[in-house]
Amino acid sequence: MDTPQNAGSSRKMAFLRQYELAANLDGASGEDEVLQIPSFLGSEDIQDAVWDMSGYAITSWTTLREQMIKRWGQVDLVRYTVADLQALRDTWTAKGGISTLDAYRAFKSVFDVILSYLIRYQHLSSEDLGVDHFFFLFSSAFQQRIKSYLVKEKKMVKKLDRRYCLPVLSKLRAAVKSEMEEEVAFTSEQIKPKPVAIPKSDFKKANDIMQKMEDDWRPKDAPVSDKTPATVDEISKMLQSFEQRLEKKFVVKGASAAPGTPRDPRGPLVCYYCHREGHGTGRCMELAKDKEANLVEQKGSNFSCPMEP
Repeated sequence: MDTPQNAGSSRKMAFLRQYELAANLDGASGEDEVLQIPSFLGSEDIQDAVWDMSGYAITSWTTLREQMIKRWGQVDLVRYTVADLQALRDTWTAKGGISTLDAYRAFKSVFDVILSYLIRYQHLSSEDLGVDHFFFLFSSAFQQRIKSYLVKEKKMVKKLDRRYCLPVLSKLRAAVKSEMEEEVAFTSEQIKPKPVAIPKSDFKKANDIMQKMEDDWRPKDAPVSDKTPATVDEISKMLQSFEQRLEKKFVVKGASAAPGTPRDPRGPLVCYYCHREGHGTGRCMELAKDKEANLVEQKGSNFSCPMEP
């Protein structure tokens, strides 16, 4: 089994063996292998380095192969260091820390790749050395929630001086998962429907529809009568007609009295308002005009000037 130190060398040797096998199967000569290998190298810098080697100049595969192994056989590209964990932590801290499920998923996908690489190539001896980098990526409020969960579940590690420290990374991950699930349950973060944006051109159409719905649900107003209110002259004529009917009624009643019964003498009809003879107050034109002009108020048979407000 390859150790982390020679794993890079093994990958390069495996590439050369596969390349030689493919060349042999195709019946390629050593010269062909020399001329074709730059096209299989992804980096332009590596291609330039191969073109500058003497083995390529004399088209000798044996020489070129030895030169390539000597230059790159023991070199391994370093992808990540512990500084990358610190940089990841600084990036999320500058954003206020992680407090949502979407942010946690985005962070976790990067954190797990870096941590796995550091352990594989012995930059870290254990994933538990990444606990601080993991925990302090969260917002202050969410850190407090994580600690409360760990205390409640008795997962915090108590030292000899009675101080608490964070548990191993696996237990810390479980605490974060529990709190994130609770956060989603209460806020419905993942199932909350997004508002449907109505194009600006459709706003007027939508407003018209809403206005029509409101009008349909609004109670209908009582129909307004087309009949105009009666005027003072019409009211005066109505009162005259009423008085005439009363006079006829009293005349008929007097005519039907027993024969020989003397009638009470009746004087002329006098208006109580203008004091003229020949009409009553109901037919008094002066009274009607004064009422229309709000110069007088009538309460029963009494008349008075209206009170000023």
